[in-house]
Amino acid sequence: MLQRVQSLYLAIAFILGILMFFFPFITYGFFSHKFELSVLGLHQLVGEPVLYKISTVPLIIISILVEIIFVVAIFLYKNRSLQMRMIRLNMLLNLLIFVAVSLYSTQVENGLGVELKNQATTAYSIGIVFPLINEVLLFLALRGVKKDDELVRSADRIR
Repeated sequence: MLQRVQSLYLAIAFILGILMFFFPFITYGFFSHKFELSVLGLHQLVGEPVLYKISTVPLIIISILVEIIFVVAIFLYKNRSLQMRMIRLNMLLNLLIFVAVSLYSTQVENGLGVELKNQATTAYSIGIVFPLINEVLLFLALRGVKKDDELVRSADRIR
């Protein structure tokens, strides 16, 4: 049933996953340069062009995979065991997104130069909390699916 509370949790997490593509994770400021790290890569906002580029293709692939799994998991309400496995996989991939962002952040800080680190400012944006919120929503959805599964199993025992 699509009106279950766990389907609502999954739908909200899906929307937050889409929003991850539009909000940056971290904003860096070095002297007169300003960079943003997002799912789509490292983008320079202010300052003369710096030839430092970073490819976040693995992060893009993982994020798209997470979104596909969200949609599949929402519509697997009739197969609760498979739905629970999909939710667990999505929890793992969301953690992987968070780890990848931290690795990319370290790579950006190292790539822009040690001499700039003393003058650097790092600001975390709203996008960094989306994978963490998704983890909580996925945990709540998993708990709801387990309750449904236990309810169905107890009803089967009564018959």
